[in-house]
Amino acid sequence: MPLSILVLHRGGRIDREGLFRDLSERHDGEIISIEAAEGSYDVERLAQRYGNVKFILPARSMNIGAQINVGMSECSSEYLYVIWNDMRLHEISERMLSRVMSEDVLCNAPYIRNDRSLVIPTVMTPAFERRGNLRVLPQTPHSETVVSLYPYDYVGIYRKQRYLDVFGYDSRINRPYWQKLEFGLRCWMWNEQIHLSSALRIAYSGSPPSEDATPDEDYLRFYWKTLGVRISLSGADLSSRRLIGGIVRTPTGAPTLIRSFRELRRELRRYGPRYKRSALKVISEWEADV
Repeated sequence: MPLSILVLHRGGRIDREGLFRDLSERHDGEIISIEAAEGSYDVERLAQRYGNVKFILPARSMNIGAQINVGMSECSSEYLYVIWNDMRLHEISERMLSRVMSEDVLCNAPYIRNDRSLVIPTVMTPAFERRGNLRVLPQTPHSETVVSLYPYDYVGIYRKQRYLDVFGYDSRINRPYWQKLEFGLRCWMWNEQIHLSSALRIAYSGSPPSEDATPDEDYLRFYWKTLGVRISLSGADLSSRRLIGGIVRTPTGAPTLIRSFRELRRELRRYGPRYKRSALKVISEWEADV
């Protein structure tokens, strides 16, 4: 199968031997494991025992999106299945992958069950509140295929080339909530799609992670790259007024914000034509569909 598996790690009580044994028995293709920057005591032993697992030891600590970007660059397959070490895959088969390939989207996310075998709300649905603030409403999937703003907990099968074409996750955004939200909304603004598919099923061995949606500098970077972008016939642009609003919110970080804002404006001049729809249009169409 043209499929590699990327394993992300968290928590301290994971049976690593059992994890890689199970994955290797069920998948004879490439498996990539992003280790902690400080390394793991058993990497050398596991590497000798499981020859199809590629262990990557970063030189420094990286956020989750940056880890996926590295895993994607190391991936030798057309598709990359991103999972966590506290998850159990339901099925890895050619039938499953053929259903994923038939949808021809950037990412197919799975149905996910918790440790009590209940399907959890992983359909990320955007909507505007009365005050105009963006909210993401998690919903439980009830059909074979349903659209989602972004992959819940980063988990899903990504089509490598399309992922690279949208530049992947923004490694400059550290908080997972804003990193996933920026990635998903930007993808939809660039006319890419993210689906949930019943062909993919996965389960947590523990509790699903909680989300921290506190507005901070990460929020501003998300805002500038999505909600703050103005679409015109010549492409996308970012008004200087967006910078003033950011400085008012976080005056102590003004020098950093100014540098980041200028970099983003330069980037927009390069890939501004990639923006096909405004965030407002994407979300308003979504609300109409829902």
